[in-house]
Parts: sequence; C-alpha cells; structure tokens
Amino acid sequence: MPTSVNCKLILYADDSILMVSGKDPTLLAKKLSTELKSCNEWLIDNKLSIHLGKTEAILFGSKFKLKEATDFSIHCNGVPIKESSSINYLGIPLDKSLSGEKIVNAVVKKITARQRFLYRQASFLNENARKILSYALIQCNFDYACSSWYSATTKKCKNKLQVMQNNMVRYILSEGPRTHIGQKELNKLGLLNVEDRVTQMKLNTIHKILNNSAPPYLNEYFDKVCDQHSHGTRQSEFNFIPPKASKAIDGTFYATAINDWNKLPNDIKNTMSVGIFRKLVKEYLTNKRENR
Repeated sequence: MPTSVNCKLILYADDSILMVSGKDPTLLAKKLSTELKSCNEWLIDNKLSIHLGKTEAILFGSKFKLKEATDFSIHCNGVPIKESSSINYLGIPLDKSLSGEKIVNAVVKKITARQRFLYRQASFLNENARKILSYALIQCNFDYACSSWYSATTKKCKNKLQVMQNNMVRYILSEGPRTHIGQKELNKLGLLNVEDRVTQMKLNTIHKILNNSAPPYLNEYFDKVCDQHSHGTRQSEFNFIPPKASKAIDGTFYATAINDWNKLPNDIKNTMSVGIFRKLVKEYLTNKRENR
C-alpha cells in the first residue's frame, strides 16, 4: 500500500489512515481524493477491496480555521466519502480541534459503568481484591494513550479525571463518598494522582528514547543537547533540545515530555535499568507532590 500513495500512510492491522496537510481545505480535499483513488486501484489490482461506505474523512485544525473551511468534499470513483466531526481510532475518539474533550468524556463514561459494577460486588470482596479489580478495570482507562492527549485537555477535563480516580480510591479503601482523598491515601495504595501518572508514563517513554529502545519513528524527533553543541556537560549528555514555543505544539507529548525530562535529576536520567528508573521516577514525583 505505501507504494500506491504519495502521502503519509498509517497502517495498524486493518485500520489504515491517509494523511495530508496544508492550509487550503479545497486543495486538501482534492489531494486526498486523488490519493484515495490511487490506493483503491492498488487494492483492486491485488484482489482486495475498500469499503467506501465505512470510510470517513475528517479535517483537523484550530476552531478559527475550521469555521472558515466551507469546501472539504472527498470522493473516490464518484462515491462521496462521509465527513465526520469526530472519529474513533484505536479506541480513541478524536474531534476536529483535537481538544481531548471527547476522549475524557469517553473515559469517564467507561469508568463510571465499571465503578457501578464493582460497587455491586463490593460486599463479596476484600480490600486486596477490590484493589486488583480496580487496577485492571479502571486504572487502565486513565493510562491508555494518556501521554498523547492528557496534557492538551482543559483544567475542567483534568479535574473530571481526578474526581474519577478519587472515587476509585474511596472504593478500594471502603471510604465514604465525601472522604477527602490526598497524597496520604494515594501512598497507601502505591498510586500517583492522574497528572503525575501521566508524567511518569511520558518519562518512561523518553527513557526508552534515550537508550535507543523506543520505536524508530520516535527517536528521530528527539535531539540531545550534546549532539548539537561541541561542549559536553553532564546536563547536555542527558537533556534533549526543547522545541521552540508554539501554540501548535503546546500540550503535545513532544513538548511536554522533553520539558518534564529535562527537569529530572541527572542521577535518575542516568539509570539504565527500566525497573529501577520507574521506581525512582515514582519516588521523585511522590516527594515532589508532598513538598508542594
């Protein structure tokens, strides 16, 4: 398939995405229609087919730019492709402005349903069983792809997620609905709050990038300070060059992960073992939160 198109093609199992970028929605639509037609012809030549009825198109951009976009019509062999205001990709709902609000609402909805289920079984479970089930059925929803979307969401959305985690902690500890949940309660369960957990997972990925164990497509975007400057220091050896400030990348994994990484103490960054690194990062984030 990659040989059939001249644009970015993302493949994951049976989910395929064609991506083009630019400033003119009309030109983008024409280019995408051309690429889709070319891809469709390749599929036919190889005795495969694409379900055009299930194919969707979405135009990403700022809310201001999207208001100005009036002509964005994709066609393939005369068949119009449905334009959607949001799409689901690998379990993540993405809206046109990539605000993350739909993702948060979907996470909250899923957690609420599972929390109700667990409360109905609470009388049959001890604390350890409640903890295991909560981690397996609820915590995983906070974690899934959080590095890519959490930082860009609004404060209101982040508060929603923290409220959901607090409810989970109350359930595990058999506390009342109005019981305050702070660092003490989180420490008792060996948990980080939602914000720190996201930071931990981003730092885990950067650690892999530094030690060349991350996917190649991530490695190429992160440049160490020492690779750009001839003078070498301990700081330059472990730190990455931060991106220039821009609204386009504020809140992205690329910008926030580098910022969080560069703030880490060097003795933690220098840890080769993945297990020990994760432990040290968790201790660092917990102590930092307690000292605020």
